[in-house]
Amino acid sequence: MIHRLYFVLLLASVTTLTWAQNGTIAGKVVDVKTQEEIIGANVVIEGTTVGAATDMEGNFTINNVKPGVYSLVVSFVTYKTHLIKDVVVESGKKTTVEVTLAEDIAQLEEIIVTAKKDIATDLNLMNSIRESKLVVSGISSEQITKLPDRDVAQIAQRVPGVAIVDNRFVVVRGVPERYNQVMINGAIAPSTEIDRRSFSFDMVPAGAIDQMLIYKSGTAELPGDFAGGVIQLVTKQPTYEPFTTFGLNFGYRTNTTFKETLSSDGSDTDILGFDNGFRSIPEGFPATSTLVASSKNSSVRERAGKSLTNNFDTNSRTAPLDMGFNFALSRNFNVGNLKFNNLTALSYSNSYQNYQSDFLRYNTFTATTAEKRFEYKDNFYANDVRVNLMHNWLVELNDRNRIEFKNLFVQLGENETTVRVGDDKIQNPNVDRTNYAYHYLSRSIYSGQLEGTHELEMDRLN
Repeated sequence: MIHRLYFVLLLASVTTLTWAQNGTIAGKVVDVKTQEEIIGANVVIEGTTVGAATDMEGNFTINNVKPGVYSLVVSFVTYKTHLIKDVVVESGKKTTVEVTLAEDIAQLEEIIVTAKKDIATDLNLMNSIRESKLVVSGISSEQITKLPDRDVAQIAQRVPGVAIVDNRFVVVRGVPERYNQVMINGAIAPSTEIDRRSFSFDMVPAGAIDQMLIYKSGTAELPGDFAGGVIQLVTKQPTYEPFTTFGLNFGYRTNTTFKETLSSDGSDTDILGFDNGFRSIPEGFPATSTLVASSKNSSVRERAGKSLTNNFDTNSRTAPLDMGFNFALSRNFNVGNLKFNNLTALSYSNSYQNYQSDFLRYNTFTATTAEKRFEYKDNFYANDVRVNLMHNWLVELNDRNRIEFKNLFVQLGENETTVRVGDDKIQNPNVDRTNYAYHYLSRSIYSGQLEGTHELEMDRLN
């Protein structure tokens, strides 16, 4: 029992001696500017894992450190790491140090974030109208995709204060189309008519535009030669996200599809919206003045008539389903330091229409009777073909310079046949007549724009 007690006392003496031989490092860590305590800072003896963290008052204590000279590493997030050299630890003594940390303020390089404004949404359209100080209405691509309209003429009639004439011309607030101005991507659009300044809105497909704005009051940035309004069309822009889409559609028309229709002979390219020369006047055909000056039975008129193609009879055919397709492709790629964005969209439609209408004229009227001058029934047949191609490029030279090349091509072919059956009540009563009227119209429009956007570096100007 005595031996065991002697052993315990000896062990306690050795432990006390060992503890007494080591020292302690203590101190406080504060902010160099505010002198506020830094909570949670790490204080470690350099080259070891021995250390401590500061408490709620910024104090730290490292116990049981062998005598010697050490370096302390003090670190904390958002502060510069501080190294304290020549910290002397003596046996059985406490070494006190005061540590101040400075904030680590790093100078970041300039970061430029470039984004392209999306104008196809309803939100952007409403913001444009709200920010405008003019009387303006509009429609966005987001709305257009929800509508069955196939061209801009059909879209425009949904805007308040706008009406459509002949299914193609826009009338703003009752003012005829020749007093309106049309702009495509900020440039004045060409006239589609020969004898007047008018633009056929049925030539622009609905899927080709991102936004349509109709200004009804003037301002400095708009052309001043208008009385009704300025219609501004913004075509689809290249995107930074590549995509490929394809759509196929068919349509059925009551009283037309799978019904017998009448039409004249045409060319093999009518299906593409243009005539290949089949309907052209033959070479050497006399001028109008020559025919007018000749007699009715002259050889000039006889030869002229015989030179024409004998295609005045009607052909019967069954109208198929309306059909169409659309294809869109967007791609991005780099060539050296140049960034290219491309958008290509192709759409095609082939539609048919057939209807009957009464054409009557009266000579005299009474309260109970009316004398008919003539009475006809018109059987109208139409075949419309539309081909639309859009090909836009965006080239980014650098962060401050870019070039855009926008192309829009539209081809329309209208083949119409009218067969009129009836009689003239005055000149030839009781004699049935059958008259034919053939009409073919091919129209093409191309809009090409080359645009550059360049930003100056303000720091160089200063």
